[in-house]
Amino acid sequence: MRHQSIVKIINFICFVFFIFSLWMFNPLSALADNEPTFEVIQFDYQGGISELVKYLISWAFRLAGLLAFIMIIYAGFLYLTAGGNTEQQKQAQERIIDAIIGIVLLFSFWLILYTINPDILGEKKEISPPITPEEKEEIKEEEEIVKNLVQINGKLPLTSELDAYKVYLNKTLVNKLSGLTGDWVITDACIDAACSKTTVANRNPDDCHLDGTCVDIDAGTNAQNYDMISTFTNAGLYVLYEGNHLHVTLPNATGYGTFQGNYTISEGTWYLP
Repeated sequence: MRHQSIVKIINFICFVFFIFSLWMFNPLSALADNEPTFEVIQFDYQGGISELVKYLISWAFRLAGLLAFIMIIYAGFLYLTAGGNTEQQKQAQERIIDAIIGIVLLFSFWLILYTINPDILGEKKEISPPITPEEKEEIKEEEEIVKNLVQINGKLPLTSELDAYKVYLNKTLVNKLSGLTGDWVITDACIDAACSKTTVANRNPDDCHLDGTCVDIDAGTNAQNYDMISTFTNAGLYVLYEGNHLHVTLPNATGYGTFQGNYTISEGTWYLP
């Protein structure tokens, strides 16, 4: 009876650590699919030593868990076939205890590494290709655009159409327009925080409107628009008089629709401070 109880205990311990090994260290993950799979390890200059260490630790855990499981199975076999050989039974028991201690130490090591830096135990992340200087410049420009935009609802006069949106302009342009007198309203500006669109569709990708560094303003009639030109130029802004509205830009604005842009504006006349 005592012999059968010990056998049951050993079988239970083997089962528990078998499940633990599969869950914790996943040594047989390659057999999970119908077809055998192989893990290809790749390193480059971005991964470096840290990626190599991550793989070594990961596979060390898997192998250690598998070896501990095999040791327990082997010790159980020795115990079951010992018969009346007390020396073999004692040896089997010691092997089981050693395997259990090894797994406990292994789990403790895993817990320490996870506490210090969980990334060490994570899956290998896909490394993105290096960003080219051109891409870096584009990202920088996009960040600058978003960084310098401010919402102008309630700060500057807007048409009823623009009042339905959250409207944004470059902060410097807003500061120059704030406090300027006259019966004028902004007729077109950015309608999202990234300044990716305005109320006018199909704008040139290089349009200063999409930087928030220029804006369309209407004072009423053509004559009233003309009379307002000096108000904006006195504030240090560049003005393109187009009759039915004024196109107002920052002096340092670039791109389509600016005085020093790469494109020629054939309609209207520029007025500078």
